[in-house]
Amino acid sequence: VDMMAGMRVSVNTEIGTYSRGLAGECSPSDLEAALQMLHLLFRSQLLPSKEGLEVLMRMMREQVENQFRDPQAVFAQRCLSIVTSDAPFYRPVKPHELSQVDADYACAFFKHCFSDPSRFTLIFAGNFNEALLVEYLEKYIASIAPG
Repeated sequence: VDMMAGMRVSVNTEIGTYSRGLAGECSPSDLEAALQMLHLLFRSQLLPSKEGLEVLMRMMREQVENQFRDPQAVFAQRCLSIVTSDAPFYRPVKPHELSQVDADYACAFFKHCFSDPSRFTLIFAGNFNEALLVEYLEKYIASIAPG
């Protein structure tokens, strides 16, 4: 049984050069489910599975190999290289570099970025019951110990 069937809720993470972020959306009736998902994000232990990693690496390998086949992507990458003085952070991943991916380190890094909700400022906008939002925030987010 799909527990989320019929719900309109999503929570996404973002790790940028200088910031970490969360974004989400839900229908007013699914506000509690959205905050439950946030709670799980902050509390879950992210561990790589061998099968999932194999699928991800296969998809990444295909994407990396195809990025050099698109003339527009090659042009955009060349422009980025010029603008960033060819900084390593902005260089595209090369096929041989995929074998250097450390899934355990990546999971630990992700967990470090999203383990402490006190390091985030949450902003809510939309059609919701404010008292209910406060109740859910206290129950699902404020209950997580900092650190």
